[in-house]
Amino acid sequence: MKTRHTPIRTCAACRATQPKPRLLRVVLHTDGIIVFDATKKQNGRGAWICPDTRCISLAQKQRRFEKALKTQKLAPELFEALLRAAASTIDEGETA
Repeated sequence: MKTRHTPIRTCAACRATQPKPRLLRVVLHTDGIIVFDATKKQNGRGAWICPDTRCISLAQKQRRFEKALKTQKLAPELFEALLRAAASTIDEGETA
């Protein structure tokens, strides 16, 4: 039986490579809207980040998403959504 290939992505903040299911995704839609992509399947230019508060803070401080998505300043609500998602993945990891 063949093992299935798991795509590898790079964190926009710390530049560490991890399997796609372990990372969070932010997507820039063609109409210019930037959102957190919980499904990891939305169309548009995407950027990936570790579900770690340090990486999210670093990305916000150093404007890593703006550079990766080639756009201007992001809304603070995006980072709040990422922090909530990171907290939920940490909680799921502890129970599993």
